[in-house]
Amino acid sequence: MGIKERKQRERDERRSLILNAANEIIAEEGLEGLSVRKIADRIEYSPGIIYHYFENKDDILQNFLIDKYQEIVNELRSVEIKTHDPEIMFKEIMKSYTKWAMKNREIYRIIMFNDSPGVLEYTSVLCQGATGKRQAIKMLAQAVKTFINDPEKDDEFFELRAQVIWTSSFGLIIRMIIEDIPEEQQERFIAGYVELITNGLRAGKTPLI
Repeated sequence: MGIKERKQRERDERRSLILNAANEIIAEEGLEGLSVRKIADRIEYSPGIIYHYFENKDDILQNFLIDKYQEIVNELRSVEIKTHDPEIMFKEIMKSYTKWAMKNREIYRIIMFNDSPGVLEYTSVLCQGATGKRQAIKMLAQAVKTFINDPEKDDEFFELRAQVIWTSSFGLIIRMIIEDIPEEQQERFIAGYVELITNGLRAGKTPLI
């Protein structure tokens, strides 16, 4: 490994260390507890070193949220790899997404309620043509397309259904987070929601549209 590659690896490792510390602080104290000073104390760096890698706290937060959103995408992608059965794939994508959100509820809420342009570049899903810009909604639309298997429907048809399904799941997740319902009740709601959507798709239509 050359000097340039080694320096880049060291830079990436330090950035990851800073973002991991931010993750721990947010998980323990919430977003309001995050500060450059606390991050520096946790990893035993001076604040000046942290500013060498990030402009300010907002820059740290934005990069952290983008990384976490990528975790969601990776979680959904792993479902695609495990099975090629359209119905099972769709059900597992929806279950995987909702369970990740409930497991990481504070992070999920921060990501999805963040309206900074840098984060919205990854998380906004309601614009026309979203499947060409956002990995997560593209994967969901593809799962819906494979599930319905109707060659007469165009991509806009599947995109719209994916957007509605994604948005309705967001509503369910946020209510479960706010009401802090027991895990057993969470499982019932997730299973019921997924069954409602898949039954509609199986019948050739999408609930809520």
